[in-house]
Amino acid sequence: MTHKPVKLIGLIALMATMGLVFNACDTETPEQRADKDREKIIEYLKENDLYDKAEEDGSGVFYVIEKEGSGGYPNSNSIVKASYTGYLLDGEMFDTRYESTMRLANQIRGMQIGLTFFQRGAKGWILVPSALGYGEHGTVGIPRNANLAFEVEMIDFGQ
Repeated sequence: MTHKPVKLIGLIALMATMGLVFNACDTETPEQRADKDREKIIEYLKENDLYDKAEEDGSGVFYVIEKEGSGGYPNSNSIVKASYTGYLLDGEMFDTRYESTMRLANQIRGMQIGLTFFQRGAKGWILVPSALGYGEHGTVGIPRNANLAFEVEMIDFGQ
């Protein structure tokens, strides 16, 4: 009977060590994650015939203007009225809003950046790397380190 606790302690120690090894293998630098995200976003753009129209912001956000708008651009403090549908890069939809009014400063960083490229009436796409979305923690319906694609229409904005 005295051998069972020793075996159990050994098994627990082995499992803990394996957990540390697996966690160590899963770590990557923010730069490595950004590079992987960029590759996945570019692949998505190519697969969806958007690559030739895409622009990349210095932050890593890509945007595609499919229909030009007019009347200036919102800034990070603007209140915008927009319609959008959010997708994971595998095509799974996670959110959709119609004529939603929102303060840009309250949105994920990637949307704060991306929507500033859309004038009133513009339609297109915003592709957000994971660090500018929900990051390594994710949220309900969005897994950790998920890159996001938003089909958007900028309806109006004000300061």
